[in-house]
Amino acid sequence: MSGSRPTHLVERAVERMAELGRGGAPVDTVPAPPRAAASAPPGPNRAPPPPEADAAQAVTLSTLEAAGMVVGGARRSRVAEEWNVTAGQLMRTLRAARRTTLGAAIPNLMLVTSSKPNEGKSFSAINLAASLTLGRMTDVLLADLDSKPGALSALLGLADRPGLFDLVADPGLRPESLIVTTAIPGFSFLPIGRAAIDGPGSSERAITRPVVAAVEALARRFSNRMMILDSAPCLATSDASTLAGTVSQIAMIIEAERTQHNDVEAALDLLRPCPNITLVLNKVRQTTTHAFGDYAYYNG
Repeated sequence: MSGSRPTHLVERAVERMAELGRGGAPVDTVPAPPRAAASAPPGPNRAPPPPEADAAQAVTLSTLEAAGMVVGGARRSRVAEEWNVTAGQLMRTLRAARRTTLGAAIPNLMLVTSSKPNEGKSFSAINLAASLTLGRMTDVLLADLDSKPGALSALLGLADRPGLFDLVADPGLRPESLIVTTAIPGFSFLPIGRAAIDGPGSSERAITRPVVAAVEALARRFSNRMMILDSAPCLATSDASTLAGTVSQIAMIIEAERTQHNDVEAALDLLRPCPNITLVLNKVRQTTTHAFGDYAYYNG
């Protein structure tokens, strides 16, 4: 699902939408999340948390679930299994890309965005991060770069914590002191920071070159983790296009049966600097019984 020509990607997305209309089930789609997420068990045994981890500040499983996390439940569901497949596909695409030239792109930087608001990009970012860590594919540092009210930092109850924009404002801060651990080993979170929310002009806070430089420095500092950036939608701000040239992969979230072809095409034009773009259809309505979670043995 990656390629260098945006028109090709749009055509692939249209084909996938057509398949859905005929009752098909493309693997790079994610169904609409259930109304209530199952309780998630502790993550797999992993190495101890990084030195910056402070158990008192860890994001709990219930908070992650309230923010939209559906993977890792005690009972397998179709939406969770689809996310596990999607995470695996994204990692395979990225590994293949690393065997070729990525230009200025940083190998462990991934961007999650959409064309317009409310397509489910933050829901996608948190489930992608959880799938990658629970599946032991890689440790993840999920960073909130969307300064709108009610974005990921707020959903996780961390809107009042220092974060990325505070680091930009004060380079003397230790990045490790800003990272918040979660109840899932290997999954940590970087809030957007108080400077993005409370600072002068915060309502119009944009991703500038100093912010990009800080993101690049963090990715190199924590090169043993995948750093996933949850950015504002492409057609709402210039943030995603500003970041596109430095990330190695973009997961472009498309809301099934709602996002228009011309919106996807316009968004992809803005993301051209990225060498790899994967389209992910979100909120897909189940149209076939041949899908994950339909078999009794998945329910334990």
